[in-house]
Amino acid sequence: MTDSDDDNDGVGDGTDMCPLGLMGWTSSPGSDNDADGCKDTEEDADDDNDGFPDDGDALPLNPAEHSDNDGDGLGDIEDPDDDNDGLTDSDEAAAGTDPKDTDTDDDGFNDAVDAFPKDPTEWADTDDDGYGDNGDAFPSDASKHLEDDLIGKYGFIIALLGAILVFGLGGWMVMRRKGEATATEAAEHTQSVETPVQPVYEPEPEPEMNTGQFLEELEADLSRPAAPPHAKMNEQGQLVWVDDAGTVYAQNPDGSLMTFNVSTGSWEPLE
Repeated sequence: MTDSDDDNDGVGDGTDMCPLGLMGWTSSPGSDNDADGCKDTEEDADDDNDGFPDDGDALPLNPAEHSDNDGDGLGDIEDPDDDNDGLTDSDEAAAGTDPKDTDTDDDGFNDAVDAFPKDPTEWADTDDDGYGDNGDAFPSDASKHLEDDLIGKYGFIIALLGAILVFGLGGWMVMRRKGEATATEAAEHTQSVETPVQPVYEPEPEPEMNTGQFLEELEADLSRPAAPPHAKMNEQGQLVWVDDAGTVYAQNPDGSLMTFNVSTGSWEPLE
């Protein structure tokens, strides 16, 4: 008589992956998860028979799963948020971030709170203008983000100064050549008469214009606070107002400005 279960584990030799294996036990879900006839604790290296050895299988008793990126007990196939950063895998796919990395750009800010999850140099945008605070010259003003360009701001003035210098130099050269031509013509029509030596007067050089100083003074004037339309006039005839930063200004009738020093409780002239 042929024995159909040589190891007497309850699994017939035809389907038993260990037909001549350990004896003295019976296959059950608790001892043989995949019912392959190999005892899980001693014989079976792949308890769920999913093709991934138990020592590398995050879920060794679940044949449908083998990895669990965030270690939350849910396999990555079933888990809607594989890195457990608060963003679903589908949201991260749409944003182009890594669904298995909580901080795609490695800047120290979780993808869910990073306004720029793929830019390691930026993570916040206070004024929501699309420019990160680190590179935004005006992080609290959505209407602008770059410092004013000096050439763009003073280009006309610089061009005008250049034109003045060019025309001034050209005029001086024309006058000098004209004087030389007149002297030559007079010499040609003069008889051989010794004439006294005349002193030569060199034109005084025009003073060099300090363009840098001029621009600094101009920028200082442009940046000097001016009384806004909502300024109030007090009994002394001064216009008083408070700017966006909370600084209190007063403009005297002669145009000079003062600021109020909160720490001393006194008015101080604005240089």
